[in-house]
Amino acid sequence: MARTGIQGHYVDALGRRRRPPASTIATIEAAMGGGGSAGADVIVVREGDRPSIGPVELRLEDGTTRLVDRKLPADLPLGYHQIKRKGGLPGRL
Repeated sequence: MARTGIQGHYVDALGRRRRPPASTIATIEAAMGGGGSAGADVIVVREGDRPSIGPVELRLEDGTTRLVDRKLPADLPLGYHQIKRKGGLPGRL
């Protein structure tokens, strides 16, 4: 898996493992706003994962905000949220 959480391979309809070209991954990262270095700006989290990211302020997709001291909360809704690090630049989750 790439630093951005983009999967580095997929299984096609015939069950064969395939790897996308590096240019495809770079294009996706650029679309995510990272221009190839999106790993520092974007965190992709699967449902149920609770990585340590705090202390941060999360602005949820619905406009509400939540303070996170350390780990993501277990009840975080699925969606595209923004991270505001203490004393740092915003990122995306």
